[in-house]
Amino acid sequence: MSLWRELKRRNVFKVGAAYAIVAWLLVQIIVAIKVPLGLPGWFDTAVIVLIATGFPVALLLAWAYEVTPEGIKLTQDVALDDSITNKTGRKLNVIVIGLLVAAVGYFIVHDYFFGDDEDVLANSIAVLPLENLGSDPAHDFFAPGIHDTIIGELAKVGGLNVISRTSVLRYADGTTPIPQIARELGVETIMEGSVQFADGRVLVTVQLIDPKTDAHLWTGDYNMEFKDIFLIEADIAKKIAKALEVELLPADVARIDNPLTDSADAFEWYLKERSLPFWEEYPDTIPTHVGYLDEAIALDPDFAAAYAWRSMARGALPKNGAEAKADAEKAAALDPSLGLAHMALAWAESDERDFSAARRSYEDAYRASPKNTRILVEYARFLARFGEQARGERLAEQAVELAPNGYAEYILYGQVLALRGDLSGALAQFQRAAAIAPAFAGSFSQIAVTQLALGHKAAARENIERAQALWSAPPSWALASLAYVYGRLGEQAKAEKFAQALDAMAAAGEQRVELEHELETALGLGDRERVRRLLTEMVETCPDACNVEPGYLRRFKINWLNDPMLTEPEFAELRSRMPVH
Repeated sequence: MSLWRELKRRNVFKVGAAYAIVAWLLVQIIVAIKVPLGLPGWFDTAVIVLIATGFPVALLLAWAYEVTPEGIKLTQDVALDDSITNKTGRKLNVIVIGLLVAAVGYFIVHDYFFGDDEDVLANSIAVLPLENLGSDPAHDFFAPGIHDTIIGELAKVGGLNVISRTSVLRYADGTTPIPQIARELGVETIMEGSVQFADGRVLVTVQLIDPKTDAHLWTGDYNMEFKDIFLIEADIAKKIAKALEVELLPADVARIDNPLTDSADAFEWYLKERSLPFWEEYPDTIPTHVGYLDEAIALDPDFAAAYAWRSMARGALPKNGAEAKADAEKAAALDPSLGLAHMALAWAESDERDFSAARRSYEDAYRASPKNTRILVEYARFLARFGEQARGERLAEQAVELAPNGYAEYILYGQVLALRGDLSGALAQFQRAAAIAPAFAGSFSQIAVTQLALGHKAAARENIERAQALWSAPPSWALASLAYVYGRLGEQAKAEKFAQALDAMAAAGEQRVELEHELETALGLGDRERVRRLLTEMVETCPDACNVEPGYLRRFKINWLNDPMLTEPEFAELRSRMPVH
């Protein structure tokens, strides 16, 4: 009898098929339970090795032994007439078919209940906050600073979608499992690591992880002098792109190989600034931000990124417009490929009411950094203010996709929707921002104003009180919102208190008080004469000579506040004549 026929007679092929299907199902189960059960990284490898080792053993046993009515015997001891291999083969047919049905069922169940790949951003990575292994508190700035700049380097790879830094900071305590982080952020891969800075040297260890299998796709260990930190960050970006099979274009390589600065000392001050709390949320930190950037620029007068950040920080303070613009122009001249430089310039030009120039600068910023979430939402809001709603919403949607935990991005997205009159959509975005950052008062203020516009007075009262409690020193726009909401709720004494604080701020020159803030306050107080005067001023002087952002003109024109006074014929007629772009 030929070998082939004998292999078939002894059911060696069927045993092999059954074994392979069972092995595949077992591997799928191991992969699924490994991470939730906290099994060690080597466990799945050990199982696969055991399964592979057992395969030839199973085939040898099928060849050497046979099942008979009297039990299992060596095949050579069983006469052909007494053999029941055909009957055993029929049973194996049923087993193989059953296993195939089980495998197909697994695919269907997995894809239907767990197949959420459509919610995962292609070629995406989230860089978790780096663990600080240093013992010197004076170097606590180092880990968050390096984290911020590594994200910046990865963002230079055009084919990568890098989740924003604000979205990953909530995972800094290291208690959230990697698969859960990946699901919440909608990413394919996670990078985690540690950093230590001491005696002029830096030790960086990073791992690129597949959250589905917990497998390490790439690991990098660096122990170099601090002056070589730029080489480390560039190498990390290139190695991760290679590990994820993302094509590195020549332009990507050129951007990666172009360090922020050639001065390690200047870079240290820059890292200190980048590790500070966000100055937009904590305005009292602005002088510290500016001071650190002053030091960086003094050590490297060609540090474009430092000029860009200093421009934006300076622009948040009153009477600093000229200095802010000079910094932005310097940054853009030093590095035209730096998107933040062009955004800083757009801010400065908007403050000067040169909106045509600001639009060009925003477009330059977007072209230079099309995946920078802050550029996306700021440009989105700018476009919506000038009536380019569709494109504005597309850019804002891209921003929140890359910043799923970015409360600032959701607030700005909500403002874009509000400019279209979609108050329910805007409210949903503001509420998402509040859920992400419950300590940020601005979210609750936006919620309160929007709920009031929708007629939900009780909810508006609850949220404006929460905003008031969170604000220790409300900025000018917040004072206007507080005065407006409390006035509309009938709490005149509170409204007048915040209106007086706004007037005092304007008189002292502490912050720039815009015309729109005055109008919002007047509406809250029910001051008809002041509302009439301010609306008339807007109609007669805008857009060329007025001090009103186009977005506010549009908001008042469409009366997104649903303010009853603005619906009266006299004020409705004035609104109809507002020169909105």
